[in-house]
Amino acid sequence: VFSFKYPGSVMEISKASEEHNKNKLAHMRTPVHMGRERNPVKVRIVLDGKIVLEKSYEPRGLFNDGNSIALERFPLASGQHLVEVFLSDSAVEDWKFHEKQSFEVQAGKIKALGFNKLEGFLWY
Repeated sequence: VFSFKYPGSVMEISKASEEHNKNKLAHMRTPVHMGRERNPVKVRIVLDGKIVLEKSYEPRGLFNDGNSIALERFPLASGQHLVEVFLSDSAVEDWKFHEKQSFEVQAGKIKALGFNKLEGFLWY
């Protein structure tokens, strides 16, 4: 099982124009303008050398400004497996987060992999 709830990076960051700032009080003026919309979060999972998931998760929310959320399940045979996980939160495929781990699966048992922005990948 693979799961995450993570916000992609903000799509639009630009220098604030004079027009943007001219009708604002001095303490409300900003040097940059940030849009609300976020980039989708991209994930690639490689299991035993084979890509089993390569997917983009769109941001939630009315203005596409919320978290991207995923819950994916993969049936695994008993035995030793090698998993490599890549995650990107920007418009380019820079794979900001990457981890590789080997683990053993026992019949009838569930292995889980989560991700959060504070701790990174969490293996259970």
